[in-house]
Amino acid sequence: SFERTTNGIPHACVYVNMNGKKTNNQYEFEQGHTLAKDNKTVIIEHLYATTYKTGVYNKPRVKDNAMYVHKYADEPASGFRYQLIYSDYGNCDILRALNRKGGADCELYVHDKYVDDGPTPNCEGVYGYACGSDDLRYRQQVYFQSCRAETETTTPTPLIYSTSSGGCK
Repeated sequence: SFERTTNGIPHACVYVNMNGKKTNNQYEFEQGHTLAKDNKTVIIEHLYATTYKTGVYNKPRVKDNAMYVHKYADEPASGFRYQLIYSDYGNCDILRALNRKGGADCELYVHDKYVDDGPTPNCEGVYGYACGSDDLRYRQQVYFQSCRAETETTTPTPLIYSTSSGGCK
């Protein structure tokens, strides 16, 4: 994952917890994190995701494959844009952050019941291929086994890795 900080302190134990569907293409969720790996204080932000379809390739898309993530329900275009670049519909999802670094940053989400095992080799491979270099300098892990205790009661979908500067994992 690309590194996010607050007052210079890196975010850790990053997770997303879906709260439900508001409309046909809008969802409510909370995103939480701690400041630093061993901090027990969870900072939670209430957000919305409004989905949409990106460009046509061979034929028109049937399902939405991108979303705006925004703070206010009635202002989707004010949010950050993300595009789904891979999902195995069970263990992991990979999103490209279109508003960051010219669309080079990515986020890899591992679903809660699989977080102890981490991403599958296939998911990691797609992540490395789609998001850039496998160079360790570009890897920003934002979820750790020690995070489990703070977030167990909310069953979040942890963000395991995200990238910065075109890197992966």
